[in-house]
Amino acid sequence: MLPTALKSIYQQYKADTDVVANWLATTAYARGYSSVGSDPPAKTPGTKAQHVLAIKDFTPMAAHLANTATLKVPHFFAVAIERAIRVRKAFSKKLAASGAFTDIESDSKHAYFVNVLEEVRNLLKPALEAGVFNAEELKNAETTTEKSKNPLTNVFGILGVYEPSDAFINAPDVVVPKTPELEYIAESDKSTDEAIFALTALFDDYELLRTEITSLWAKYVAGSLDLAAVSVATNTAFEIARALEDDIQPILENNGGSERLVYTYFEALSSARGVEIMPKQRPYDAFNLEAYDIAKICLVNTQATLNRYRADNPPNTTFIIYDGVFGWYDEALGASGETNRRKDEQDTTGLLEILTGLHFLCSHLGKGLVEDEMVRGMDAMMNAPWGSTTPLWFAWAAQIYLDILQNLGKDCDKGYHEMQQEVFKIKKAMADVPIKCPERNNVLGRLRDGIRIR
Repeated sequence: MLPTALKSIYQQYKADTDVVANWLATTAYARGYSSVGSDPPAKTPGTKAQHVLAIKDFTPMAAHLANTATLKVPHFFAVAIERAIRVRKAFSKKLAASGAFTDIESDSKHAYFVNVLEEVRNLLKPALEAGVFNAEELKNAETTTEKSKNPLTNVFGILGVYEPSDAFINAPDVVVPKTPELEYIAESDKSTDEAIFALTALFDDYELLRTEITSLWAKYVAGSLDLAAVSVATNTAFEIARALEDDIQPILENNGGSERLVYTYFEALSSARGVEIMPKQRPYDAFNLEAYDIAKICLVNTQATLNRYRADNPPNTTFIIYDGVFGWYDEALGASGETNRRKDEQDTTGLLEILTGLHFLCSHLGKGLVEDEMVRGMDAMMNAPWGSTTPLWFAWAAQIYLDILQNLGKDCDKGYHEMQQEVFKIKKAMADVPIKCPERNNVLGRLRDGIRIR
């Protein structure tokens, strides 16, 4: 679970709708509202005093409040409802622009909830505090994403909706109720459409993390950050990515799991661009490589390689080092292959060359006291029940590894040589320690076992 300050886009959206539901219900009932001919809000299982408010009750409650005297809508409600409207409308618009999942029923579902929220806002508008968001900033952000050459930017471009203006950030006396204190929460949607919404929001979160990691490694190459700093930051990003997926896991599992949804989404996006993901040109291809660019952004590339590795290395089999059966990674070429096949070969070989090492580190032979997220991800994948899916965050982490590897080019061994130099410094420092000191021999022994000095 992520801390509140690191809430995902989808979780923030859900929190906003719950804030809207709670304020509407508590304020309306306190001011004499009664729902004639309807049942009281259903109690949430396992909670003491939390009830589910149906979406259909939002508008009647807002209409009742609009007719009461001296009503003042708090700032946090204005923020929550405005954000929820904008993120939902942006998602619908960008999903339609992508050409995927544009059926009438799906559009109607998205439009219904947006219309309800907009009607609530309009009814309460006279009492709403103004200046919560800068509409021009949002319009400019939407225009920028629409002009992007990236075919999926329009789909994954909803992140900007959760970037409020400076006036909002610096506004005084804004106290948002904490989620555990909410008496009412909004009715949940567990449909496939909602799962796709959650999935695209997750991809948007991942893209933000990816941008930050790329920036950090560029600073490392330039010499302004050291290896330890960027490595720890990257590992932290992997932890965040795992927590982000965990947050939306229930709705993903309710609709067949992340891998099924990703593949369905990948197929729909490819088809919308006139590319069929089948037939494959070669038996070992995971899909038609004409769809390589879309597959890469959807993490289908790395997920396919990870799945293939797990299938080829079932539990209790002899540990095998990669022998170059699919070729070797070309450091000079990096990600600059002239064809999609060459790019895919670079991705596959780059991953396979490290997967055997990760596999060893999560085995009984190689397990150590300290493990990073890549080792934990490999451990979870290899030791999961047979037939379970590869975690999406681990496929994303594998793609980040490829990004780093390919961006470093011929200097991809720079970090290894820096580690060697640090080991040399430690060994030199040990020269001043008496030979009979047990700690000295312990340190030197660990260095000898942990890294080979050439």
